[in-house]
Amino acid sequence: MKKVYHVCLSAGSSGLLCRVDEDYIRLVNCIVLAAYSNSSFLLAYSVMSNHVHICVRTSDLTGFIKKWRYAYTRYFNMKYRRSGRLGGDPFVVELKGIFHILTAIAYVLRNPLHHGVAATPFGYRYSSVSAVFRN
Repeated sequence: MKKVYHVCLSAGSSGLLCRVDEDYIRLVNCIVLAAYSNSSFLLAYSVMSNHVHICVRTSDLTGFIKKWRYAYTRYFNMKYRRSGRLGGDPFVVELKGIFHILTAIAYVLRNPLHHGVAATPFGYRYSSVSAVFRN
């Protein structure tokens, strides 16, 4: 049975998850491909330099997280000549009920405003806000 989750992964002691535009794009692609290959449905995402928020509907949360983390960590470690895990354990909350889900999606999409990196949600390139609100 598919459930809805809010997942947050912080870079922790490793510093940054994304350093340049190419890193942000690669991380978004890893998340999208993991969702596709895992038959999961992305409700919202926001990728920041030192953390990422994702709302996802899936029946295999562990598999989804492992796929995108492994792919991105491999890329990041090769590019920056480092080794080891990227980030700590993810923070995961199961979302129950439509209001809980909508609140989490709003939080994820507004995260760049909260951190002062964009004046509006639409001013931030590395989130799904434009896909959620097309017009």
